[in-house]
Amino acid sequence: MSIGSDITRTHQHMSEKLDWAARCVDRMIAAKSTNNAIDVQDHFWSFLHASRLIWFYLGEFHKSRGDASGTAKTTMNTWTSTNLSPAEQRVWDAIANLRTEDVHTRPVATEQSSSRALVRRGGKLLRRNGKLCVTKIIKYNVTSGQDDFDAIDLANRGVGLLRRFVSDFSRLA
Repeated sequence: MSIGSDITRTHQHMSEKLDWAARCVDRMIAAKSTNNAIDVQDHFWSFLHASRLIWFYLGEFHKSRGDASGTAKTTMNTWTSTNLSPAEQRVWDAIANLRTEDVHTRPVATEQSSSRALVRRGGKLLRRNGKLCVTKIIKYNVTSGQDDFDAIDLANRGVGLLRRFVSDFSRLA
């Protein structure tokens, strides 16, 4: 097979897993809307798996070319250091760490938490019958190292970063 067809095939595989990761985020949001903590966690695990496979396909591409061991990691590190802001790098690293933890150590737990917040409309506090309106905010948190993240926000931002990486793959190869 030619290098061009290897690039095309690998890009296609990565794109399919990227689409899967994006569907996982949509399903997490839908599960949150029905307060279904089990489904949020299941779809987060699926997101981690889909992201892992994108990185896996990069490694398989380099292996098929006979590149030295570690070339995929070098490619990934170079891309992240030149294309991601420190905040984006923190998200990328958290996903990588959670993916590794989920695969090699134990399932990553999403912890449900709730808080209350005042409701604002047009920059002003909303009142009904003279009383301030309050809403309940539900989050599903994951911990990576010392950092806590909202699982849905992390996965959503992760999909955006993975989309950029997959888009750049042909140039990186």
